Amino acid sequence: MQRIVIVGGGLAGFEAARALRTQGFAGEVVMLAAEGEPPYDRPPLSKGVLAWRDVSLHFDVSAAADVDLRLGTPATGVNAGTVLTEAGSIECDGVVLAVGADPITLPGTTTLRTLTDAHQLRDSLEMGAEVAIIGAGWIGAEVAFAAAENGCSVTVYEAADSPLSAALPADLGLRTVQWYEQLGISLRLGERVDDVSALGADVVLAGLGARPATGFLSDSGIEMRPGDGAIVVDDRLRSSTPGVVAVGDCAAWWSSRYDTRLRIEHWDTALHAPAVAVAALLAGESAVKSVEPYDPVPYFWSDQFGHTIQCAGHRSATDRRVDRSEQGDWAVGWFADSADGPQLTALAVVDRPRDLTQARRLMTARTPIDPEKFADPANPVKACTLG
Repeated sequence: MQRIVIVGGGLAGFEAARALRTQGFAGEVVMLAAEGEPPYDRPPLSKGVLAWRDVSLHFDVSAAADVDLRLGTPATGVNAGTVLTEAGSIECDGVVLAVGADPITLPGTTTLRTLTDAHQLRDSLEMGAEVAIIGAGWIGAEVAFAAAENGCSVTVYEAADSPLSAALPADLGLRTVQWYEQLGISLRLGERVDDVSALGADVVLAGLGARPATGFLSDSGIEMRPGDGAIVVDDRLRSSTPGVVAVGDCAAWWSSRYDTRLRIEHWDTALHAPAVAVAALLAGESAVKSVEPYDPVPYFWSDQFGHTIQCAGHRSATDRRVDRSEQGDWAVGWFADSADGPQLTALAVVDRPRDLTQARRLMTARTPIDPEKFADPANPVKACTLG
């Protein structure tokens, strides 16, 4: 291979460039970034940036030696051995698609996805401003907290009957309602917003989730999942088109661990998946079986209202739920039976990072855990193993 093109200038794209060099690729690396900003970290946008904290966002691109970084140059298409841009086509031997996702929006709303979005939103969250947020998911909750801390009057509209409904069971999401109340935020559950102009707010943020930014691939022949448009990849992150891999928010990979296809929009996936994708790309068809499949225990977190919510794993509808909560902190796990004994398939915790860290290690190793011991919050998770 002489030239590899990375489409996307975020964390996943940056890690792909770094992986190419650390894995010995000596050819040309071209990175196409749609934004005019050098690659940067997104989690601080809804945390440090909105709080006016001095945070370091940008990655040291020099860590991925000799990368041809082309800012403000989105890809417009991908054909066999060619990436198309408005500035012309780029011939290449391999492509890493790391284009992320675009926020779902409504007319008359703003979104939070880019550094420019964060700066504009921060500047609008002035003392006394009327702020309406549509959606009580991860972004909606984090922005609501920042806006209230800035002295804004905040109303959050959520169509579901509980916050964080896409990630947590209703009763767990409802445990966060008191956090809104403590800051004087009006949380209006079960209310769908059809007319943004009727809200009468100075700022209206759409926190409705995001969809893979894959529209430019419609004529590429690359298989994409119906419904959300995610790029369908195998357990080594290879797409249906030879020489094209996909990572990060835009990719839905096959997980043997959970016997399903997963797409996880979070930092941890963007950080670790590119090394596997690059290894598969460089190995080629003849040696790809030597590459360890990408099959992690998914992990994500959110800092909101002075609390940290962490989730790991993937649960099914038939998994048995076990609660080990106490007072203000809580931890809830889900279990499935296996030939080796009960397996912890998923865990959600608030302000119990040690539980999460220990559980994730055991889940990764597929270590059986005693649900009865797990149910006692006095027992460290690592002490709940069977045998």
